[in-house]
Amino acid sequence: MSAMLTFLKAVLSRAGARRRLEQVSGVVLLLLGLRMTVDG
Repeated sequence: MSAMLTFLKAVLSRAGARRRLEQVSGVVLLLLGLRMTVDG
């Protein structure tokens, strides 16, 4: 688990981390919305 956190910190510390984070969160929200729609 700590390795995952270290990896996340390394990714976030890079340039453009905010845009990448927004992309990921957008995809996650999209998938959640689709899943909720399918499950009804």
